[in-house]
Amino acid sequence: MQRAVLTRLHLSTFSLKYLALLAMTADHIAVICRPVPGFRAFGNLAFPLFAFLLVEGFFHTRDRRRYERRLLLAAAVSEIPYDLAFSGRWMDAQHQNVCLTFFLALVAMELLERYGNDIWEKLVLTAVFCTLTEAAGADGGAWGMGLVLAFYFCVIGNSGTNVPKHILFHEKTAGVFMKMIAAVLIGAFAWQEPLWVLALTAVCFMLYDGSRGRSRFRSFFYVYYPAHLLTLYFVGKWLG
Repeated sequence: MQRAVLTRLHLSTFSLKYLALLAMTADHIAVICRPVPGFRAFGNLAFPLFAFLLVEGFFHTRDRRRYERRLLLAAAVSEIPYDLAFSGRWMDAQHQNVCLTFFLALVAMELLERYGNDIWEKLVLTAVFCTLTEAAGADGGAWGMGLVLAFYFCVIGNSGTNVPKHILFHEKTAGVFMKMIAAVLIGAFAWQEPLWVLALTAVCFMLYDGSRGRSRFRSFFYVYYPAHLLTLYFVGKWLG
């Protein structure tokens, strides 16, 4: 009976997005407003989930240029709220928001598709973009860029099979194998995180069914990020 219940559990793309948004918000509440027990630990789920969803979006979007423009616009709009929330200043040139990290990751994946013909080219491009993200002070830094590209390499890593590259996370056998690799990579990148956080992240990936889910508010995800940062900044000021 328990096994039957587990097989009915599944998470769509939008389910993962809402879970990631909830985790991110919890983390930002603890950092910007005041510490809340457990919020930062729960918040550690956010980045791996967003990184995974970015790779999914890269392979499934109908217009990659439009996808890149949306993220670049979100990065520009979010910079002042981000700086106010985390630095208390209108502009902090040393730190940039996570939308810039994800924009650079999209560019990196596109270049890897075009020019990453052998392992050395892949390594060089990966090193260049990890260094660039760190030097720009983008949220997540080299670790964040490395995690996104690790998921990307998981998707294209099983090129010896007849399974199309863009659905490796969804195919019954290869997909499960790739999800397990993704979970191991998270553990390698986030070894300092509590074990339960890594386990819960891995469970989220294993329950992901590859469906988009239903949502009437696609732009919500781009609007929410700067809006919640600005709101939390004023709440933090009010709380003193």
